[in-house]
Amino acid sequence: MNTVFLGEWAEDSGLERMVKDFEGIYGDDWLELATAHATRPKYKEINLLLASYETGCYDGTAFVLYEKDGILYEVNASHCSCHGLENEWEPEATTWDALEKHFDHEHSDQQIRKALRQIREKYDSNTK
Repeated sequence: MNTVFLGEWAEDSGLERMVKDFEGIYGDDWLELATAHATRPKYKEINLLLASYETGCYDGTAFVLYEKDGILYEVNASHCSCHGLENEWEPEATTWDALEKHFDHEHSDQQIRKALRQIREKYDSNTK
């Protein structure tokens, strides 16, 4: 199943952009460094389903959903102007029902909500 990248990570090199932000990689050679970091087990040994990162003037909010060994995990991270997403990779086990409740209200991110529905449909059809 292809990963859905949204927001700042929707551009080319979505995985590498995500890794760059969570690992705090900066500079002109960020793509090369992020590509190397993407081979670490915490990124390589997962089935990445959805990765979203929205930024404001001085802040950002990220949501990542992945599956590993038949278990769904979510990563919720945010930052102010003082820091980025570095050291914010803290996965928590989740379920489709919990995700639906979390994103099923008018103030939730509609892009994530729509993507989750589409991913769940594909995920359910692949696991039957």
